[in-house]
Amino acid sequence: VGRPHHTLLRPPPWRSCPGLCSRPAAQRPRVSAPRRRTGLGRAPSTPLLPSAACKLLSEEIRDIRRADLGETRQEDSSENSDSHLQLPAASRSPPAQLQRDEDKTPVDTHNTSAKDVPFQAGDLILAEFRRKTYMEFKHMRNLTAVGKLNSNWGAISHLEIIGKLPGQMFRTSSGFQFLIRRPALEDYVLLMKRGPTISYPKDINAMLMMMDINQGDTVVETGTGSGGMSLFLSRAVGPRGRVISYEIRKDHHAVAKKNYRRWRDAWGIGHAEEWPDNVDFINKDILTAAEDMKSITFDAVALDMLNPQITLPVVYPNLKQGGVCAVYLANRITF
Repeated sequence: VGRPHHTLLRPPPWRSCPGLCSRPAAQRPRVSAPRRRTGLGRAPSTPLLPSAACKLLSEEIRDIRRADLGETRQEDSSENSDSHLQLPAASRSPPAQLQRDEDKTPVDTHNTSAKDVPFQAGDLILAEFRRKTYMEFKHMRNLTAVGKLNSNWGAISHLEIIGKLPGQMFRTSSGFQFLIRRPALEDYVLLMKRGPTISYPKDINAMLMMMDINQGDTVVETGTGSGGMSLFLSRAVGPRGRVISYEIRKDHHAVAKKNYRRWRDAWGIGHAEEWPDNVDFINKDILTAAEDMKSITFDAVALDMLNPQITLPVVYPNLKQGGVCAVYLANRITF
């Protein structure tokens, strides 16, 4: 409306443009896509193993590779040169069969890992059932010939577990999959029978780092409790070390000794070496034990008790120069 009539008859702009659109298809320049490189500049049929890496292989492996490729190894008369000749297909000799050395040293079963030892009667197992990221079932018990692992998700007979390797999935009577393995020391401390409240593994490990305990050290523990700290100290000092643990309550003393024996017995079944018997459980007040400790010097002291400051005059005179006394309280760890 209001626009001149001759403007409507003007040709469209692309017809007057001498660009690519106005050229015929045969005259348009072709833009070729860049050639895709395969690997690191080598043909697809090139073997991925470089020649430098082949030199690092043993003679047996290289002989096998030559036999697979139809190559034979010929030694030159000179001492400094070896030539590998590719023979024709008709004259290739069949690959020589490698003979095993029957006089090799037998496998040392003493260092066999606990993951390679099948479950046995009396072994300690940990059964876990996880749904996505949530742990719905976690139970620890000893295997027996007539026992059964019961849960809300079904049951598993102990006979199905005995003789199998740890770390496998076992199907319950209801069709659920349970992971069954040997518990670590951290798992055992959290799931063992308790008397008083235990010291949690994360706090125990922090105390061990503070005290800088090494193999062969002598450590005094006050407040045995359920025996969790005693087990960690026993592993830290090793078979050449010694742990002296005092507990004033008789019931706590009995629970700690029972937990320690249970762990040692189960450890001996699943491992070639025995757990060291290096903890002396003493049912006595540490304040009355000054006479017993006169002839002993300590590398470290661990206190887990109420009012730990009253114990310092007893243990401090026998602590070695540079030794650490770590005190575990409900809300902090001090040393």
